[in-house]
Amino acid sequence: MTDLQTNPTRAETTTLEVRERRIDPQSAGGSQPPWNSPSHKPGMGGPLIVVEYLSHYNYDRFGHVGYANPGDSGFDLVAAIDRVISIGPGQSAIIPTGIKVALPPKTELQIRSRSGLAGRYGVCVLNSPGTVDNGYRGEIKVILHNTSRVSSFDVDPGLRIAQAVLAPVLQAELIAGVVDDMTVRGTAGFGSTGLFRAPEPYAGAIKGENL
Repeated sequence: MTDLQTNPTRAETTTLEVRERRIDPQSAGGSQPPWNSPSHKPGMGGPLIVVEYLSHYNYDRFGHVGYANPGDSGFDLVAAIDRVISIGPGQSAIIPTGIKVALPPKTELQIRSRSGLAGRYGVCVLNSPGTVDNGYRGEIKVILHNTSRVSSFDVDPGLRIAQAVLAPVLQAELIAGVVDDMTVRGTAGFGSTGLFRAPEPYAGAIKGENL
């Protein structure tokens, strides 16, 4: 049983349902989140994510994890590092975020690129959207990729490197059988609809061709 379950008054939710878990200061090494801080406001009745800060997460410098604005789809993840990591042209690096999470049932956490980094510097999450499975309890790490062919990109400590979006998950029952391919589209695959406006919907698929 977690500390939150036994002592619910020792932690509060942030503005949009991200609950933070107290860590033993002796094992964490470093300052811990101010649980009675005015910046930690009660939640608004949505799903609850438990966030645990690891020992290398510099809370005094990085602040708490949470949504920047009401109505935002995702919350930012930061680079929990103590030195600059340089990503060369066309290279990738795995960046730790210093947190691990416990998600609500039947959900996943999608790790997506930040538009600012992608648009200005060509730096994106390589496997976007990455998936944090519901049962995963390890540290969240982000694969950052530098798409530039000429310039390196420096990841500074505390840089907001990605955004996390909570999403529902439907888990299907898989059965063996014969797939009926007698549909309008049929087996038409890559490029079957053309690069621009198609003259007729799935015209090539009806003829069994790839446009």
